[in-house]
Amino acid sequence: LDPQNMRARQGKMLALYFDGQIDAALELGKESLTVNPGDTEFLSEYGERLAISGNWTEGCPLISEARQLNPGESAYYEVDLALCSYFGADYKQAVIWLEKAASPTHPIYHLVAAAIYGEAGKAEEARRSSVWLQQNSPGLVKNLRRQVSMRFHRAQDAEAILGSLRKAGLVIPD
Repeated sequence: LDPQNMRARQGKMLALYFDGQIDAALELGKESLTVNPGDTEFLSEYGERLAISGNWTEGCPLISEARQLNPGESAYYEVDLALCSYFGADYKQAVIWLEKAASPTHPIYHLVAAAIYGEAGKAEEARRSSVWLQQNSPGLVKNLRRQVSMRFHRAQDAEAILGSLRKAGLVIPD
């Protein structure tokens, strides 16, 4: 009802994204930045939607900008920046961002951590995140392919994450 309400815009963008209406979600995100370009939470969320929809080159700088505007440590920014580094094949930097983001009770953190550690050759850390997921989020593990594909719009990005999760020791059901 309030077109200036950034949390409502953010919620709608997320709903559209997870409903598979990627273009509509991204268009709403772009439009919303003109309403309040200084909203760091929205800037980062829109950057993440851009990035994980496959537009890493535009999305990652928005996440970085949001973090610079709001420099307090937040696992939210750091996990996204770890993914940006991962998809840039800079696994060393991905690990650095990830270790700044320690979010021990969040399943998506452990999903990203398992993938990054698996790709970076950090077997013990990858195993720890994989075990955490199996023990604390069995529904996510059971539906890994669907969960990853729902988040990463481009098939090649989803397959990259799934391949890294296999390296971390997770079994990916078809």
